[in-house]
Amino acid sequence: ADDLNKIIMIESEGACLINYDGYIIKASPDYRTKIKNGDEVILVDCEVYAQSDSEMKNRLMNFNMMKGYEFKEDTEESIESGIQSTIDEEYAFLELAKKEKPDFEKILSYLDRVTSAAGTLKLMLEKWME
Repeated sequence: ADDLNKIIMIESEGACLINYDGYIIKASPDYRTKIKNGDEVILVDCEVYAQSDSEMKNRLMNFNMMKGYEFKEDTEESIESGIQSTIDEEYAFLELAKKEKPDFEKILSYLDRVTSAAGTLKLMLEKWME
């Protein structure tokens, strides 16, 4: 857990935000509060965002962790170690996902051409059907 730079509680959403190695991981439920209250943590759902995506609008990936598999016991250390291991294992994929930002202008231009071509084809078919 020492490698996890910063953990911020988002109590209203029942999640933890974890800042680790250039990524923000949103972990649900709020496992820290559940553990503190003596509740068992069986499953943790994680969404991963680039650290630069402070509004968390472009999710890069998500993963689930289950007690007994990705984390051995429901302790903060075990869960955070599982999160760290998963991010480390998927690091190459996450780096590629960060770099593959869609070029929206290019996509819009392509859609305009497709729409225009479809309109032209429709006109041609209407004339041919006359």
